[in-house]
Amino acid sequence: MTHTRSFTVCISLTAAISLLAGCTATSPESESMSMQSSPTLPTTDTSQSLPASDAQSLPNSQSSAAPPRPIDGDNWVTSIPEKMPTLEGQAVLHDIQATEHEDFYRVVVEFAGESDQETTGELGWFIGWTESLASQGKGAPIALDKKTVLELNIEGTTAPVTPELETLYYSGPQEFSVGEITVVDDGTFESLTHIGIGMDAERPFQVRQLGNPLRLIVDIQK
Repeated sequence: MTHTRSFTVCISLTAAISLLAGCTATSPESESMSMQSSPTLPTTDTSQSLPASDAQSLPNSQSSAAPPRPIDGDNWVTSIPEKMPTLEGQAVLHDIQATEHEDFYRVVVEFAGESDQETTGELGWFIGWTESLASQGKGAPIALDKKTVLELNIEGTTAPVTPELETLYYSGPQEFSVGEITVVDDGTFESLTHIGIGMDAERPFQVRQLGNPLRLIVDIQK
């Protein structure tokens, strides 16, 4: 009877050990399911910058766009030849703006026309230096506390002769300063718009016309 109980206990212990081993072992199928349940997530490469077009669409405080450059690169001049106008349509003086940049000043003279009129061709101009700016028509001196003036005679423009053109016509200040330059508006007489840019000395400059809207850009080197 003693031998029979010993054999029975041995069998019971062996069965218990096998059952415990079966509970703790991991089958190949369970390992595969475990790997599939926790896949590796892809990482995002934050080192790549936005495309230039996206960056430029951001507000100025967030944009990485380069600062403005002169309208004609490094091609500065101290005088330019007279240019005859080829403009067809209306071009009434609409706005004058001046801004200061790191290496130059920019004056933008903008023109507009009636909504049912199409403007084609180019403005004309006679641009040069003078020490005494005078008004159109009467020739009265225009007082300006600057040593010299870059005088813009812009040809091919339109006087505000209709109600719509009067609404479009420039209504800003006749004289204002930005940094070391002072801009003076002498208005439009017949087909000529007269503007002076006063400064302490003659400086290299650039001139170019742009469209949509029609503008004359004058960059002045510091």
